[in-house]
Amino acid sequence: MLLIVGVGAVLDWFDVRLVVASSLATTGIAALLGRRFPSERPAGAPMALGGPFSVTIVAILAVTAVPMLVAGDSTAEGLIFRAYFNADYFKHMGIAGSFSSGVLPPIDPFGAGTRLHYYWFQHLLPGTALAIGGFRDSPLGVSLAIGLAQTLGLATLVFGLARQAGASAIGTMLAVLIGVASPSLDVLALFGTNIADAGLLWDINQELLAATSLIGAHSDVAGSSLFRLNLYVPVHQLALLVFLAWLTLRAFGSLPAPLTTPLIVALCCISTLLGGLLVATICLHTVVTHGRNALYCERVLLTACLISLGLPFLLGIVDLGTSHARLLVAAEALNPTAWQRAAWFLPQWLATFGPMFLLLFWRGCTRPSEVRQMAWTLVIVATVFAFLAEVLPISAHLRIDSQLKASFAAWVGVVVLMAMPLSAIRAPQVQVLAAVGGLLAAVSLSHELLWHTGLTAARSTLSADTVLIPSDDALAIAWIRQQIPAGAVLQDWPEPDFLKGGRDTWIPVLGNHPVRYGYRGTRTTETDISFARTLFDPDVSAQTIIDASRHEIDYLYLSRSKGGATYARNVAAYMRLPNLELVYQNGSVQIWKITNVQAVH
Repeated sequence: MLLIVGVGAVLDWFDVRLVVASSLATTGIAALLGRRFPSERPAGAPMALGGPFSVTIVAILAVTAVPMLVAGDSTAEGLIFRAYFNADYFKHMGIAGSFSSGVLPPIDPFGAGTRLHYYWFQHLLPGTALAIGGFRDSPLGVSLAIGLAQTLGLATLVFGLARQAGASAIGTMLAVLIGVASPSLDVLALFGTNIADAGLLWDINQELLAATSLIGAHSDVAGSSLFRLNLYVPVHQLALLVFLAWLTLRAFGSLPAPLTTPLIVALCCISTLLGGLLVATICLHTVVTHGRNALYCERVLLTACLISLGLPFLLGIVDLGTSHARLLVAAEALNPTAWQRAAWFLPQWLATFGPMFLLLFWRGCTRPSEVRQMAWTLVIVATVFAFLAEVLPISAHLRIDSQLKASFAAWVGVVVLMAMPLSAIRAPQVQVLAAVGGLLAAVSLSHELLWHTGLTAARSTLSADTVLIPSDDALAIAWIRQQIPAGAVLQDWPEPDFLKGGRDTWIPVLGNHPVRYGYRGTRTTETDISFARTLFDPDVSAQTIIDASRHEIDYLYLSRSKGGATYARNVAAYMRLPNLELVYQNGSVQIWKITNVQAVH
């Protein structure tokens, strides 16, 4: 793990391919060395995993690394990133860089001056790695490397737990590989798409498809896949990894229970919604197992669960005074209605897992196993969680968010459970299901790889497929990383992220420094955005710059790519002001330091 993080920490964003290749090689070597996994065999002897484990790990790392290799590119025009990468990793990279302020909880990188109201525990990993280099390195390489390391850990734990539950090595390999490829029936909707209207098949986002639309459904359950979890959702990936690590230690009795409870305490701070789902799974499993004696037998564990649920509120990760409160209630009535959604939920939810869901009811094994019981509980809790999100009058954003996380958890449970029936691969019924599931998995994974690795033909333009950071801006942001002191706050022309038609906020993402007001800020208001824009008015006054200093803004970032129509007039205005000092410039970017504020009074 340390070696992988080190690889990412010493390489900047121009070396994305080298970062991924080096990390992949490191994790592959680790997979080959980790060929033995403890188990509850009668003799207590370690169980050799052998070739199937190595094949599983290398295959998963390879399909995860392929899209990472083309997630971003450096061209003559500048840095180009896939839009899906911008949507998730840009935010995560910004939070990792926010630890440069040296305070905990961290400040909001897109709204400096306020604490970050977002689950930030996972970001301690890339943040710590960046701290080793004094936050002078780009967070991109570190984030990708840690993502691959987490993928290695998650796959290893799922494989080991399935083997501990009694599955064979071959059966577990098939379950994990098919599960990661996620053979959803929704991929069938590709073939019902009007290509004349939709363009090429591989330009369609598979996550927006619903197999039930082919039979008249007007709603869709937002299920996702383990492939996407491994690729660009490291926060929720780590939450599942921590949960599985706790279950592994518990199943094997490696440590006393009190020593494993910190893993449970951290869950909701790593991923609040998913952590809550996992905590609910643990509580339900405990109650079912011990009945009325649950509180007595597992008081330490249940106490850890309660602390985990309350900690996000104590640390301000969840703050009902922010936009979090607006997520709770829908702005308008459900359409379709709750009854229609309830009627369609089960077929839509089962379509997410395809024919592999049938393997959960295989009766080929009667050996009692806490791992298998916990996996069943996880699937049930995730299903109920997704159902409630579908029918309750909550915001569409929260509904989608909840169902995506529930599908990640359910997939992990499904993989562990279907490893046992796949161990009986010689049975005709299992062969049929495995063949159908394998075919769907191959189609689904092939389409996912094509969609995630393809770049639009117009590589230098801002489009639905790519996000461009012009070369002059990329150089200026690299200078910010290297030269501007830690803790300094900048302000650029605020723009929404690409999903809302803007160019996003690049300084926190790649510069390891916060902006005072940005659209991604958890407490940023329209009034804040309006004030930020007055700083880039060609008629800006010295008093406005004084006001900026009172807003704790230290530097102004003036770029031709943002608000370029008035760039020349802005430069002239800034040069006339006595409380601004030019500290950096290139062809299209200037950075001005706010100074001599008292003298202007």
